Amino acid sequence: MKKFRHKYFSIALVSLSLAFFSVSIAKEDNLNRISSSGPEKKSDDVLLVADWVIKSQDNRELSFVIVDKKQSKLFVFDSEGRILASTPVLLGLAFGDLSTPGVGNMKLSQIPPKDRTTAAGRFLLRHGFNLEGGKVLWIDFEAALAIHPVSKGPSHATRLKLLQSKNPNERRVTLGCVNVTDEFYNTVLSPLFDRSNGYAYILPETMPVASFFGINR
Repeated sequence: MKKFRHKYFSIALVSLSLAFFSVSIAKEDNLNRISSSGPEKKSDDVLLVADWVIKSQDNRELSFVIVDKKQSKLFVFDSEGRILASTPVLLGLAFGDLSTPGVGNMKLSQIPPKDRTTAAGRFLLRHGFNLEGGKVLWIDFEAALAIHPVSKGPSHATRLKLLQSKNPNERRVTLGCVNVTDEFYNTVLSPLFDRSNGYAYILPETMPVASFFGINR
């Protein structure tokens, strides 16, 4: 009987080891896909946060996006951490990581340039509408911060051209919201988040990413 118990214990131990090994390989393969997908190299900060989200399950089994302000790019992940798409984005004009208190209650024309920041942080991403009835993904409703298509208007064509610029600094033009093309919003973001919440991780540009999110390397 002891021989059989020892045999079964050994088999169980080997199976458990293989399971942990398989999980580790799967995560490593996923990070390899993240780093190699798309025409542009992913920054170390994007890889760091994506790895942390996957390992800690901080996304609560929901799809999520990572916004890298230094690159002016947005990366979209499904609930299991697989990267789905990436795109250049327009971001807040001002350099900084905090929203000015009360900025969400100001008229757009009253927001001074220094307060036109895209706040960094972890946010619950929720589908909704703006005052004009356009579809948006709310990042911070109180601060009027959202992801949405480039607004129609006199600057529409100019902003679409800026999205194609290879210089990330030229894409810092908004009041704080994250702007994408209509096509990207309608074909990638809308199908993923219209019926389910998600998370947005907006990386800081004035402080280390690891300490900002409390990531232990």
